[in-house]
Amino acid sequence: MALYDLARSGGVSPTSPRGESLSLLLGVAFSLWRAVSLADTPNRRWPDALENSQAFLDAMASTKTIGLGLEYQLQEWASGYYLNNAKLRFEEILRRQTRAGEATSEDAARLESLSGLDAERTEIWTLYCHEAERLARRLGCAIP
Repeated sequence: MALYDLARSGGVSPTSPRGESLSLLLGVAFSLWRAVSLADTPNRRWPDALENSQAFLDAMASTKTIGLGLEYQLQEWASGYYLNNAKLRFEEILRRQTRAGEATSEDAARLESLSGLDAERTEIWTLYCHEAERLARRLGCAIP
């Protein structure tokens, strides 16, 4: 809610580097919110990920909608999708902070250490939540 409050306060210009980071971080928060209920699946293998992504796209193409039921049916793929989306947003935040001279070498090393496909999903989710909290505090969010 602290991110929501910061975004709604009007205290961050949407066209500023800080506003861009806030927007990306809101996307991270959404992805982590969706992934939390899907992350308790076993680690996926690439053949399974490809098969699940094809099933997901087939359903989307035929119905033009994606429901929660389909996400749970293909939760191995869907949880990976949301976690990957969060990581890509973290990477973009780092790129923008680097251009603005606000990123440190520790920031780059921490992002590099965030796990990939082989780590436990719940561990990845937890690491991403900690990183999102760190970035939110940096933006000025008061997180208890």
